[in-house]
Amino acid sequence: ASLVGSEMCKETVRVQNAEPGSQMEVYNIVGVKLTTIRIDSTDVTVQVNLPKGYYIFKIGNVVRKVVIK
Repeated sequence: ASLVGSEMCKETVRVQNAEPGSQMEVYNIVGVKLTTIRIDSTDVTVQVNLPKGYYIFKIGNVVRKVVIK
């Protein structure tokens, strides 16, 4: 799975190559889970609506640090 465009836009994140039916977990920088979003397609754009800050996005074994500006 890959996350695209997450540093450019604070409202949407594009997820590519994820297993349909998997879940994207969003954590704040101290590790508290904020939300879980179901991924229904191998290429999907999801609304995250997060304030500016640092976040950790996890889909299966893929983990990415994301800056929302």
